[in-house]
Amino acid sequence: MGYAHGVSQGEFLRSGDFTGGEASVVHHLRRLGFVTRTHRNPPRTWDEVVLACALVRDDGWRWLTPNDPRVVELSELLQLYVEQGESPLSACAREVDEELGLHIAVGPC
Repeated sequence: MGYAHGVSQGEFLRSGDFTGGEASVVHHLRRLGFVTRTHRNPPRTWDEVVLACALVRDDGWRWLTPNDPRVVELSELLQLYVEQGESPLSACAREVDEELGLHIAVGPC
């Protein structure tokens, strides 16, 4: 936020110069002419976060790209598991859809 203000107004702000969290920051950015989008990451389990952090740590805290083979491998591994709040049957249907493009209904026969 402070950098965006500096680019558009010539005066860079520090974190103490504004408050109010995301709602306030988005409002100010839009007022300055910036386009904002909200992107929420899907909820992650503790195990997923720990595995991702370990991968970053093992890489010397450097930025990892989505096509890095280690990221791809971890992503593929995590996709094998049932997601939080998902039934095993729904997970099976999701995997068939993702891997084969076949949409199958889950429910009683």
